[in-house]
Amino acid sequence: MYLIAKKSAEFVAFCSIDKDWWEENFFFIREIFVDPNFQKLGIGKTMMAKCIEHARTKKAIGVVTETAFGNSPMQNLCAKFNFKKWDNPKWKDGITYKLIF
Repeated sequence: MYLIAKKSAEFVAFCSIDKDWWEENFFFIREIFVDPNFQKLGIGKTMMAKCIEHARTKKAIGVVTETAFGNSPMQNLCAKFNFKKWDNPKWKDGITYKLIF
């Protein structure tokens, strides 16, 4: 699923989630990007909520996402939704988060 937010013709934000994760029945949030001019308005939170709901409706057992060590906005967003840091054996270049339903 891809989500795009616009204000008139202006790009505001983008998000994507899919089922292409190596653990069965998990969805993976690939990207959440909010233009800096539109941050702190709840757009990322709304998009994250829609991604989680999409995974739930598809009967997933959870959602996974990854982010850079220095990406504090994404880390804070994950905390708001009670994602937990997970020691991912396949990726050590950042932080992997899991939300189990």
